[in-house]
Amino acid sequence: MDLHEDYRALYQGCLSACAHIGAGRRVGVLGTFLAEQVREDLARGEHAIDSADKLSDVADDFAGLARTVADYDHLCREVFSDLHHLYRPEPPWRVLARGRTAVRATLQVRRRQPVFALHVAGDAWMFRVFPNPYDDERALVVDGTVSGDRHSRRTAQAPWERVPPEWCDQLDYGFQALGVKVDLPYRTGEELVQLSDEPGSAPNTII
Repeated sequence: MDLHEDYRALYQGCLSACAHIGAGRRVGVLGTFLAEQVREDLARGEHAIDSADKLSDVADDFAGLARTVADYDHLCREVFSDLHHLYRPEPPWRVLARGRTAVRATLQVRRRQPVFALHVAGDAWMFRVFPNPYDDERALVVDGTVSGDRHSRRTAQAPWERVPPEWCDQLDYGFQALGVKVDLPYRTGEELVQLSDEPGSAPNTII
């Protein structure tokens, strides 16, 4: 078996491993969401070996695929604990290794609570809220974009009238977890405003 055949076999094995990890970790709808994203991450490295110029490049390519699977497994374990284990800190937003996808599970032991997922790809993003972490019916689906200078705070656009304020807060936290600096609109009564954190601005300044 030559180098490319070895790499192809590893790629297929990683896809199989992720499928079994997703099925076995029992993290509900977040597992389905994460499985789709990790397959995308693996696909990005499917042909990486073709551009390897030296042995260290080859090592990086092989290790990259294996690391993607290991990071995915670790994330699924943490999400499972966030859903089912008492006496842990408030679950944070957790980021899939390549930094484009984040999820937030919530403890389900005492009462049913929504769980959240965010994926950012370039200037586009998708936000999902699942009222039932084990059923994707009645899920809130919001697709949006960001605009503005990539080197400063950007503005997010979406059909905000569909997003309850408390879930808009979660979206804000999700962007922060992914390291994306954006301004989101907030409601003041029935009025939709944009908050500014510019120096000297008064709280709830409409901009």
